[in-house]
Amino acid sequence: MTAPSRLYISLLVHEKPEVILDQLKNFRRFAPGAIIVMHVAKAMVLTEEIAASFTALGNVHINPERVATNATTLLQPHQLNIRYILGLNPNEHDKIAFHASNDMLVRPGVEEHLQAYDAGYYNDGILDLKNEPLIANAAYADQAFMRLCKEAGVETLIKTQIEGAYFQIRHLRPALALIDAAGFDWTIRRGYYAEEIVISTLVHAQLNGTAARIGRPYILSEVSLLMKYIDLRHRILGYNMAAKILGRILRVLGPKSITPNLVGAIRKGKLGIYRFYQKANGVVRFSEEDSFGVKRVEREIDNKLRAYIRRLA
Repeated sequence: MTAPSRLYISLLVHEKPEVILDQLKNFRRFAPGAIIVMHVAKAMVLTEEIAASFTALGNVHINPERVATNATTLLQPHQLNIRYILGLNPNEHDKIAFHASNDMLVRPGVEEHLQAYDAGYYNDGILDLKNEPLIANAAYADQAFMRLCKEAGVETLIKTQIEGAYFQIRHLRPALALIDAAGFDWTIRRGYYAEEIVISTLVHAQLNGTAARIGRPYILSEVSLLMKYIDLRHRILGYNMAAKILGRILRVLGPKSITPNLVGAIRKGKLGIYRFYQKANGVVRFSEEDSFGVKRVEREIDNKLRAYIRRLA
Protein backbone atom coordinates (compact mmCIF):
# COMPACT_ATOMS: atom_id res chain seq x y z
CA MET A 1 0.00 0.00 0.00
CA THR A 2 1.37 3.41 -1.01
CA ALA A 3 2.05 5.76 1.89
CA PRO A 4 -0.03 8.97 1.90
CA SER A 5 1.63 11.86 0.12
CA ARG A 6 2.78 14.74 2.27
CA LEU A 7 1.87 18.36 1.65
CA TYR A 8 4.54 21.03 1.35
CA ILE A 9 3.44 24.66 1.17
CA SER A 10 5.39 27.30 -0.74
CA LEU A 11 4.38 30.56 0.94
CA LEU A 12 5.42 34.06 -0.14
CA VAL A 13 5.25 36.77 2.52
CA HIS A 14 6.08 40.45 2.34
CA GLU A 15 5.27 42.40 5.49
CA LYS A 16 3.75 42.59 9.00
CA PRO A 17 5.14 39.77 11.17
CA GLU A 18 1.97 39.58 13.27
CA VAL A 19 -0.10 38.89 10.15
CA ILE A 20 2.38 36.29 8.90
CA LEU A 21 2.27 34.55 12.29
CA ASP A 22 -1.53 34.63 12.17
CA GLN A 23 -1.47 32.92 8.76
CA LEU A 24 1.02 30.29 9.91
CA LYS A 25 -1.17 29.48 12.92
CA ASN A 26 -4.12 29.19 10.54
CA PHE A 27 -2.25 26.64 8.40
CA ARG A 28 -1.23 24.75 11.53
CA ARG A 29 -4.89 24.59 12.62
CA PHE A 30 -6.36 23.32 9.36
CA ALA A 31 -3.38 21.53 7.75
CA PRO A 32 -1.44 20.30 10.78
CA GLY A 33 0.80 17.91 8.87
CA ALA A 34 1.92 20.36 6.19
CA ILE A 35 5.55 21.45 5.93
CA ILE A 36 5.70 25.18 5.25
CA VAL A 37 8.57 26.83 3.38
CA MET A 38 8.45 30.62 3.46
CA HIS A 39 10.09 33.08 1.13
CA VAL A 40 10.38 36.41 2.93
CA ALA A 41 10.59 39.40 0.60
CA LYS A 42 13.98 41.07 0.61
CA ALA A 43 12.49 44.40 1.68
CA MET A 44 11.03 43.00 4.91
CA VAL A 45 13.05 43.37 8.12
CA LEU A 46 13.46 39.85 9.50
CA THR A 47 15.07 39.77 12.94
CA GLU A 48 16.16 36.59 14.71
CA GLU A 49 13.32 37.07 17.18
CA ILE A 50 10.70 37.34 14.44
CA ALA A 51 12.12 34.34 12.58
CA ALA A 52 12.10 32.30 15.80
CA SER A 53 8.42 33.10 16.37
CA PHE A 54 7.65 31.58 12.95
CA THR A 55 9.76 28.43 13.23
CA ALA A 56 8.59 27.77 16.81
CA LEU A 57 5.28 26.57 15.34
CA GLY A 58 7.06 23.49 13.99
CA ASN A 59 7.64 22.34 10.40
CA VAL A 60 8.11 25.95 9.31
CA HIS A 61 11.23 26.70 7.26
CA ILE A 62 12.46 30.14 6.22
CA ASN A 63 14.21 30.11 2.87
CA PRO A 64 17.59 31.84 3.33
CA GLU A 65 17.49 33.03 -0.28
CA ARG A 66 15.54 36.27 -0.45
CA VAL A 67 14.78 38.34 -3.52
CA ALA A 68 12.79 41.48 -4.20
CA THR A 69 9.20 40.79 -5.19
CA ASN A 70 6.55 42.66 -7.10
CA ALA A 71 3.33 41.72 -8.88
CA THR A 72 5.12 40.20 -11.88
CA THR A 73 8.13 38.48 -10.29
CA LEU A 74 6.44 35.92 -8.04
CA LEU A 75 7.63 32.97 -10.10
CA GLN A 76 11.20 33.44 -8.89
CA PRO A 77 10.50 33.16 -5.13
CA HIS A 78 8.30 30.11 -5.76
CA GLN A 79 11.17 28.67 -7.82
CA LEU A 80 13.51 29.24 -4.88
CA ASN A 81 11.04 27.56 -2.52
CA ILE A 82 10.67 24.54 -4.80
CA ARG A 83 14.45 24.15 -4.84
CA TYR A 84 14.57 24.44 -1.05
CA ILE A 85 11.84 21.80 -0.67
CA LEU A 86 13.74 19.42 -2.95
CA GLY A 87 16.63 19.77 -0.51
CA LEU A 88 14.38 18.41 2.25
CA ASN A 89 14.32 15.05 0.44
CA PRO A 90 10.57 14.73 -0.14
CA ASN A 91 8.94 11.63 -1.59
CA GLU A 92 8.42 11.86 -5.35
CA HIS A 93 4.64 11.64 -4.82
CA ASP A 94 4.55 14.36 -2.19
CA LYS A 95 2.92 17.59 -3.30
CA ILE A 96 3.83 21.25 -3.23
CA ALA A 97 0.96 23.73 -2.96
CA PHE A 98 1.39 27.43 -3.59
CA HIS A 99 0.07 30.14 -1.29
CA ALA A 100 0.00 33.93 -1.08
CA SER A 101 0.28 36.05 2.04
CA ASN A 102 -3.41 37.03 1.92
CA ASP A 103 -5.08 33.64 1.80
CA MET A 104 -6.28 31.49 4.70
CA LEU A 105 -7.74 28.03 5.19
CA VAL A 106 -11.27 27.84 6.60
CA ARG A 107 -11.91 24.15 7.18
CA PRO A 108 -9.91 20.98 7.85
CA GLY A 109 -9.35 18.11 5.46
CA VAL A 110 -7.23 19.54 2.66
CA GLU A 111 -4.36 17.11 3.28
CA GLU A 112 -6.72 14.14 3.01
CA HIS A 113 -8.47 15.69 -0.01
CA LEU A 114 -5.23 15.92 -1.98
CA GLN A 115 -4.59 12.18 -1.66
CA ALA A 116 -7.11 11.56 -4.45
CA TYR A 117 -5.27 13.69 -7.03
CA ASP A 118 -1.97 13.85 -8.87
CA ALA A 119 -2.24 17.62 -9.29
CA GLY A 120 -4.68 20.48 -8.85
CA TYR A 121 -4.84 23.35 -11.35
CA TYR A 122 -7.03 24.68 -14.18
CA ASN A 123 -5.99 21.93 -16.59
CA ASP A 124 -8.51 23.20 -19.13
CA GLY A 125 -7.48 26.81 -18.67
CA ILE A 126 -5.94 27.06 -22.12
CA LEU A 127 -4.45 30.50 -22.69
CA ASP A 128 -4.95 31.83 -26.21
CA LEU A 129 -5.59 35.05 -28.06
CA LYS A 130 -9.35 34.52 -28.00
CA ASN A 131 -10.10 34.23 -24.30
CA GLU A 132 -7.38 36.46 -22.81
CA PRO A 133 -5.57 38.34 -25.59
CA LEU A 134 -3.57 40.79 -23.45
CA ILE A 135 -2.08 38.12 -21.21
CA ALA A 136 -1.55 35.69 -24.10
CA ASN A 137 0.30 38.28 -26.17
CA ALA A 138 2.54 39.15 -23.23
CA ALA A 139 3.35 35.48 -22.59
CA TYR A 140 4.10 34.80 -26.24
CA ALA A 141 6.36 37.87 -26.30
CA ASP A 142 8.50 36.46 -23.47
CA GLN A 143 11.40 35.05 -25.47
CA ALA A 144 12.92 33.10 -22.57
CA PHE A 145 9.60 31.39 -21.89
CA MET A 146 9.06 30.63 -25.57
CA ARG A 147 12.54 29.08 -25.85
CA LEU A 148 11.73 26.98 -22.79
CA CYS A 149 8.45 25.79 -24.34
CA LYS A 150 10.18 24.92 -27.60
CA GLU A 151 12.85 22.91 -25.80
CA ALA A 152 10.19 21.04 -23.80
CA GLY A 153 7.96 20.46 -26.83
CA VAL A 154 5.18 22.50 -25.25
CA GLU A 155 2.50 23.80 -27.59
CA THR A 156 -0.35 24.69 -25.19
CA LEU A 157 -0.10 27.38 -22.54
CA ILE A 158 -2.12 26.80 -19.38
CA LYS A 159 -3.17 29.62 -17.07
CA THR A 160 -4.29 28.76 -13.57
CA GLN A 161 -4.90 30.44 -10.26
CA ILE A 162 -1.68 29.77 -8.38
CA GLU A 163 -3.09 30.04 -4.84
CA GLY A 164 -4.09 26.56 -3.78
CA ALA A 165 -2.73 24.93 -6.94
CA TYR A 166 -0.60 21.87 -6.23
CA PHE A 167 1.72 19.49 -8.09
CA GLN A 168 3.71 16.36 -7.30
CA ILE A 169 7.45 16.51 -6.73
CA ARG A 170 8.06 14.10 -9.62
CA HIS A 171 6.46 16.58 -12.03
CA LEU A 172 7.92 19.72 -10.49
CA ARG A 173 11.48 18.40 -10.53
CA PRO A 174 11.86 18.44 -14.35
CA ALA A 175 9.84 21.64 -14.57
CA LEU A 176 12.24 23.34 -12.15
CA ALA A 177 15.24 22.16 -14.18
CA LEU A 178 13.75 23.78 -17.29
CA ILE A 179 13.00 27.03 -15.45
CA ASP A 180 16.53 27.13 -14.02
CA ALA A 181 17.99 26.67 -17.50
CA ALA A 182 15.67 29.14 -19.24
CA GLY A 183 17.67 32.25 -18.46
CA PHE A 184 14.76 34.33 -17.21
CA ASP A 185 15.61 37.96 -16.50
CA TRP A 186 14.08 38.33 -13.05
CA THR A 187 14.71 42.09 -12.97
CA ILE A 188 12.09 43.01 -15.57
CA ARG A 189 8.37 43.56 -15.04
CA ARG A 190 6.42 41.18 -17.23
CA GLY A 191 3.04 41.88 -18.78
CA TYR A 192 1.69 38.63 -17.35
CA TYR A 193 1.82 36.70 -14.09
CA ALA A 194 4.48 34.11 -14.86
CA GLU A 195 3.73 32.03 -11.74
CA GLU A 196 0.19 31.45 -13.07
CA ILE A 197 1.38 30.15 -16.44
CA VAL A 198 4.93 28.76 -16.46
CA ILE A 199 4.63 26.03 -13.81
CA SER A 200 1.17 24.82 -14.85
CA THR A 201 2.16 24.80 -18.54
CA LEU A 202 5.25 22.66 -17.92
CA VAL A 203 3.46 20.19 -15.64
CA HIS A 204 0.42 20.01 -17.95
CA ALA A 205 2.72 19.01 -20.82
CA GLN A 206 3.76 15.99 -18.73
CA LEU A 207 0.22 15.04 -17.66
CA ASN A 208 -1.77 15.78 -20.81
CA GLY A 209 -3.08 12.58 -22.40
CA THR A 210 -2.28 10.46 -19.34
CA ALA A 211 -4.63 8.99 -16.76
CA ALA A 212 -3.55 11.58 -14.19
CA ARG A 213 -6.20 12.61 -11.68
CA ILE A 214 -6.38 16.39 -11.79
CA GLY A 215 -8.33 18.42 -9.25
CA ARG A 216 -8.75 22.18 -8.87
CA PRO A 217 -6.96 24.75 -6.71
CA TYR A 218 -8.37 24.52 -3.19
CA ILE A 219 -8.38 28.26 -2.47
CA LEU A 220 -11.54 30.10 -3.52
CA SER A 221 -10.33 33.52 -4.62
CA GLU A 222 -12.31 36.69 -5.15
CA VAL A 223 -10.67 36.63 -8.58
CA SER A 224 -12.62 33.41 -9.22
CA LEU A 225 -15.82 35.31 -8.47
CA LEU A 226 -14.81 38.31 -10.55
CA MET A 227 -14.01 36.11 -13.55
CA LYS A 228 -17.72 35.47 -14.07
CA TYR A 229 -18.25 39.18 -14.75
CA ILE A 230 -15.25 39.34 -17.05
CA ASP A 231 -16.64 36.32 -18.89
CA LEU A 232 -20.12 37.86 -19.22
CA ARG A 233 -18.66 41.12 -20.48
CA HIS A 234 -16.61 39.36 -23.14
CA ARG A 235 -19.48 37.15 -24.22
CA ILE A 236 -21.88 40.07 -24.56
CA LEU A 237 -19.68 42.81 -25.99
CA GLY A 238 -16.27 41.40 -26.82
CA TYR A 239 -13.31 43.62 -25.98
CA ASN A 240 -14.44 47.14 -26.95
CA MET A 241 -15.00 50.28 -24.86
CA ALA A 242 -18.63 49.36 -24.18
CA ALA A 243 -17.37 46.08 -22.70
CA LYS A 244 -15.06 47.97 -20.36
CA ILE A 245 -17.92 50.17 -19.18
CA LEU A 246 -20.17 47.15 -18.65
CA GLY A 247 -17.36 45.44 -16.80
CA ARG A 248 -17.08 48.34 -14.35
CA ILE A 249 -20.83 48.27 -13.74
CA LEU A 250 -20.83 44.51 -13.16
CA ARG A 251 -17.91 44.78 -10.75
CA VAL A 252 -19.82 47.32 -8.66
CA LEU A 253 -23.12 45.43 -8.69
CA GLY A 254 -21.83 41.91 -8.27
CA PRO A 255 -20.88 40.29 -4.94
CA LYS A 256 -17.24 39.50 -5.65
CA SER A 257 -15.61 39.85 -2.23
CA ILE A 258 -14.87 37.10 0.22
CA THR A 259 -17.32 37.41 3.13
CA PRO A 260 -18.05 35.50 6.34
CA ASN A 261 -21.20 34.21 4.61
CA LEU A 262 -19.10 32.67 1.86
CA VAL A 263 -16.71 31.19 4.42
CA GLY A 264 -19.71 29.66 6.19
CA ALA A 265 -21.01 28.26 2.91
CA ILE A 266 -17.64 26.61 2.22
CA ARG A 267 -17.58 25.07 5.68
CA LYS A 268 -21.12 23.69 5.19
CA GLY A 269 -20.27 22.38 1.72
CA LYS A 270 -23.20 24.29 0.23
CA LEU A 271 -22.16 27.28 -1.85
CA GLY A 272 -25.70 28.24 -2.81
CA ILE A 273 -25.82 31.45 -4.86
CA TYR A 274 -22.04 31.38 -5.28
CA ARG A 275 -22.40 28.40 -7.62
CA PHE A 276 -23.41 30.96 -10.25
CA TYR A 277 -19.77 31.98 -10.40
CA GLN A 278 -18.46 28.46 -10.82
CA LYS A 279 -17.68 28.53 -14.53
CA ALA A 280 -15.95 31.34 -16.39
CA ASN A 281 -14.06 31.42 -19.69
CA GLY A 282 -14.99 27.77 -20.10
CA VAL A 283 -13.17 26.74 -16.93
CA VAL A 284 -14.74 25.51 -13.70
CA ARG A 285 -13.14 27.84 -11.18
CA PHE A 286 -14.27 26.26 -7.89
CA SER A 287 -16.72 23.88 -6.26
CA GLU A 288 -17.86 22.83 -2.81
CA GLU A 289 -15.75 19.70 -2.68
CA ASP A 290 -12.54 21.48 -3.74
CA SER A 291 -12.75 24.62 -1.60
CA PHE A 292 -10.81 24.65 1.67
CA GLY A 293 -9.70 28.26 1.92
CA VAL A 294 -10.18 31.80 0.65
CA LYS A 295 -8.21 34.67 -0.82
CA ARG A 296 -8.32 37.87 -0.40
CA VAL A 297 -8.02 38.40 3.33
CA GLU A 298 -6.58 41.84 4.01
CA ARG A 299 -3.17 41.88 5.66
CA GLU A 300 -4.39 43.67 8.77
CA ILE A 301 -4.43 41.74 12.04
CA ASP A 302 -7.74 43.34 13.09
CA ASN A 303 -9.44 42.92 9.73
CA LYS A 304 -12.98 41.66 10.42
CA LEU A 305 -12.78 38.74 7.98
CA ARG A 306 -9.38 37.70 9.33
CA ALA A 307 -10.66 37.89 12.90
CA TYR A 308 -13.71 35.81 11.94
CA ILE A 309 -11.55 33.10 10.38
CA ARG A 310 -9.21 33.18 13.38
CA ARG A 311 -12.12 32.21 15.64
CA LEU A 312 -13.02 29.13 13.56
CA ALA A 313 -12.34 25.74 15.05
